[in-house]
Amino acid sequence: MPFIKSMCSSTNFRDPYFKAICNFISNNQNPILYELRIPLFDRLAFAIRFYDSKKLETLFQNYEEASKSKGILGSLILTG
Repeated sequence: MPFIKSMCSSTNFRDPYFKAICNFISNNQNPILYELRIPLFDRLAFAIRFYDSKKLETLFQNYEEASKSKGILGSLILTG
């Protein structure tokens, strides 16, 4: 896997989903969750699938705080 990690870090992907796949394969999931070019719904689906409840709670709080400070309407899915 060192080859994949080095390739992912040195390659500039235009498509955020290719970058997410590369990060996932190299077992580096955090960049996927904070890649703003990927819609919030997709990032949430990924987190719900692969994170435990403690990590999800922290992630949701981070998303909520960031969305409130930036005025992102898509965050209404989290806050209601």
